[in-house]
Amino acid sequence: MINSLRAKILLSLVLLFVFIFPPLLVSAATGTNLTYEPMETIPGFAKTSNYAVFISNLYKFFIWTAGICALIMIAIGGYMYAASGGNNASMEKAKGFITDAIAGLILVLLAYLILYVINPELVKIQGSDVSTPPPTTTPPSIPTTTSSSLKEAAAALSANSNVTTASSGECKDASGAAVSPSNS
Repeated sequence: MINSLRAKILLSLVLLFVFIFPPLLVSAATGTNLTYEPMETIPGFAKTSNYAVFISNLYKFFIWTAGICALIMIAIGGYMYAASGGNNASMEKAKGFITDAIAGLILVLLAYLILYVINPELVKIQGSDVSTPPPTTTPPSIPTTTSSSLKEAAAALSANSNVTTASSGECKDASGAAVSPSNS
């Protein structure tokens, strides 16, 4: 019994660490929201493509499911208790159903409460707050030059100094040495 319980807990933790945490860690490390398109929506929640919101909704859904299951088990235990007809074995079995349902509900709510008391942000799974800027309606202006303005600039340069321009675009002084803005 105890080995079976340990195996179930270990399997649950392994699945949690393998399938849930890595995408959330990647999302937090890269500063981007992971997109995820679920095939079906989670009952009671809107469809979302943000992975962190999806996991948060899934967590809340499991808490709701645990509450509903506990309510059903309490009702079944109550019916068994009422139908026991004074049979002590049946009454104890019914009390066991009710006790286990209440203990499970308390355990689920206590897990949430402990996380919330430690840090309220632990129960709020969020994607990163980094958002892409909205697209601009007009592209930024890039100064453009035409070939005629380049020719005018080359002519002004050669008229004011003894620097000439070659057809390849290189600037040379009167001795034929290459001239750059740093050595002119």
